[in-house]
Amino acid sequence: MKKLLVSLGVFVLMLSSVSGQSRAVIEKLEKQKQQLIRQELAIDDSLQVLKLNDIQERLQEMGWPSADPELISHPGFVLAYDEEHEQAKWVAHIILKEIQSGSEGRTNKFMVDPLVKTGSAVDEDYFTKTPKPEGGFSYKGYGFDRGHLAPSADFKWSRSALAASYYYSNMSPQRAALNRGKWSRLEAFLRDIVQQHNSDVFVVTGPFLYPDMPKVPQSVNKMSLPDRYWKVAYNPKTRSAIGFIMPNATCPEPVEWYAVPVDSIEKLTGFDFFKNLPDTLENRIEKKVILAPWLPDTKMGETLPLDKSELPKKAINTQMLKDYYLEEQPNLTVCGTVVSAHKSGKGHIFINLDKKFPETVFSATVWASDIKNFSYDLTAELMLKQVCITGPVTTYKGTPTTYIKGPEALFILGEQEDEN
Repeated sequence: MKKLLVSLGVFVLMLSSVSGQSRAVIEKLEKQKQQLIRQELAIDDSLQVLKLNDIQERLQEMGWPSADPELISHPGFVLAYDEEHEQAKWVAHIILKEIQSGSEGRTNKFMVDPLVKTGSAVDEDYFTKTPKPEGGFSYKGYGFDRGHLAPSADFKWSRSALAASYYYSNMSPQRAALNRGKWSRLEAFLRDIVQQHNSDVFVVTGPFLYPDMPKVPQSVNKMSLPDRYWKVAYNPKTRSAIGFIMPNATCPEPVEWYAVPVDSIEKLTGFDFFKNLPDTLENRIEKKVILAPWLPDTKMGETLPLDKSELPKKAINTQMLKDYYLEEQPNLTVCGTVVSAHKSGKGHIFINLDKKFPETVFSATVWASDIKNFSYDLTAELMLKQVCITGPVTTYKGTPTTYIKGPEALFILGEQEDEN
């Protein structure tokens, strides 16, 4: 028994020694881990500074839209401020690929811009705040959102850039129907392009400003109230550019339908976008809208409504449908591009013009019993063709639709004889 107790005592001493060595190793590794974490954070901070500096340099290389004597540079974006209208003429930034992994969230901490020498807009240009007896404030807005020109979500990879996006110099009075509606969707639309192509995208945004325009009545600085906004974008990977114009109101159409040539925004604003690109490239990408490089894979083949100048007499495009009272004009000729034509399990053929499901703007149905009236395969022959469809237009689940019984109700543009 005595020998056993001695052996146990030796084992306990050995175990204690091993345990002490393990704790020492653990403590050493923990210190090394904390040191590596601090080094990683320091490297991340340095990378962000370099990336923010790179953004400024790349924007300058692309060319400023206007020759303003004083440009205001913040982390992530550059702007030209218009004191007369108490908002930016334009804001230029780059949506970096890093947004795909960025995790910074909204701050909602709106701030006066200290770099605007004449003074930027302030809280009281958008709302009043009144002290409450029990403490705090009550707020009364003027009916407009503080609409970001360079959206905060484009900077979620950088805490400093995201915080700077809340300067009032980056705000414009937008109606909630726009700011929380299609404007927000347009911003997401461009972020989707960054993700799809894994490519940075250059963006310039601004309000349409002009002399003697209306003001926000309660604004302490008499801030102008834009009736429209514009945005232009350039993707260096696809070497393509696109512009958008949206009214400061509800925008019922799909985002792509607000696309316009960059040239048209230049003519309206007097600005020159992406001026340092080679002239041949700049002229080619700015003169007309080419949607394909800006559509996600699920929307490939979709297109803009046909231009009114391309329509036959008394015909309308899919965008004009909303302007007609269907009950007063039961027979309409609607023209557009066939972007989908497929046969259902029951043998019916469904045709969509310009936009695919679920954003359908006009559809036509050929019942299975009427397919025999056509001498060609509708699903194969019509795809991507510009067609006109004539018949009574009704509404199915909110979408204008009609039914085609035979070839007399459908003709392909360019293949029909000119009857004029």
